[in-house]
Amino acid sequence: STLTLLLDKHPQHVGALFRMASVQENMNQWDKSVDYYQKTLIQNPKHLSALYNLAQLQASHRKDKPAAIKAWKQYIAVAEKAKGQDSFVQEAKKLLQNLEGGAG
Repeated sequence: STLTLLLDKHPQHVGALFRMASVQENMNQWDKSVDYYQKTLIQNPKHLSALYNLAQLQASHRKDKPAAIKAWKQYIAVAEKAKGQDSFVQEAKKLLQNLEGGAG
């Protein structure tokens, strides 16, 4: 695919890494998707969509509670500093609280 060719030539291309993570997720390739989201975050640790999607994936499909908690905390820490993320931050905090066993 064009995406694979792009990543072969530019393995650190943030947009291509993120898109490949999304493609893998849509194909139910959870481990590959996590790998590409993590590669995206290595290149851009503040990539809000990658942080959010990784947290969702860890919680819902991989059922990896510790990884999901860590991912939600990372997302919240970055998103709280960004503008316009209020509704997503509030939702993330609720999801984190549920994972940690707290009452809303």
